[in-house]
Amino acid sequence: MTAAPRPCRSCGREFVPRREHFHSCFECWRAAQAANDSIVDELADRIPLLLQLVHPDKHDGSAASTRATQWLLSLRMRLPRAA
Repeated sequence: MTAAPRPCRSCGREFVPRREHFHSCFECWRAAQAANDSIVDELADRIPLLLQLVHPDKHDGSAASTRATQWLLSLRMRLPRAA
């Protein structure tokens, strides 16, 4: 049974979703994925600078800077490595 066409939430063009929970056409979905990839790449590039700025050694060992540093370090471990 083929799904009924529906409008893409991003561009409004009609498309036939391959699964019921798809709400965007392939072109809009791919554009969103590329934008997300770009954001992830930028974040990965900025983590060293952010670590320098929030490190507890620069903030008298404050609890907030310790939590921020720990979060950035855990985030760095989860990000994909550049080839």
